[in-house]
Amino acid sequence: MMPLDNPYQITTAATVVTTTFPPSTTTPPSSTTTTTSSSSTTTTTTTSSASTTTTATTSSTTTTTTKYLLSSTPGNGAVEPKAVINARNLYKSCINETNIEIDDVELVLSIINTELGGWPILQGVSWNVSTFNLSNFLLKLRKYDNEIAFSVAIATDKKNASVYDIGVRNNTCLTFF
Repeated sequence: MMPLDNPYQITTAATVVTTTFPPSTTTPPSSTTTTTSSSSTTTTTTTSSASTTTTATTSSTTTTTTKYLLSSTPGNGAVEPKAVINARNLYKSCINETNIEIDDVELVLSIINTELGGWPILQGVSWNVSTFNLSNFLLKLRKYDNEIAFSVAIATDKKNASVYDIGVRNNTCLTFF
């Protein structure tokens, strides 16, 4: 599938329909769209005075379309939702193999050593147990949205909206039985 100038995608469980409009328009021109669908394949034909696109869509095309949407940049001064921008940034950071190889594990090790106070398995005998504080360690892990030993949640009370409930429970990863 070739990259599209202005893709509009509708995704359902069984079908992906992609239509192409001229780059100068933001709304579809007068057109006729015919869609035939089966459980695994969809064929869409869009005909208009400006462009004609025929797309045979399978599950592999969904991946291609998603890849295109995540790797492309918006055109025509389009404003995108923050979720799309974040997804695009995450995608670009994951496929940037050059930076991944340069950073290697040194970045992760430096975060463990500077932010979390080290890791006994990595530091061996040089790790100082007297400077380790479990409470501070767990608080620092919460910055990275990790819930190791217990989970803490704050919610509005169901009976009185001006009261907040603080819930603390053991984490399910530590429940063995």
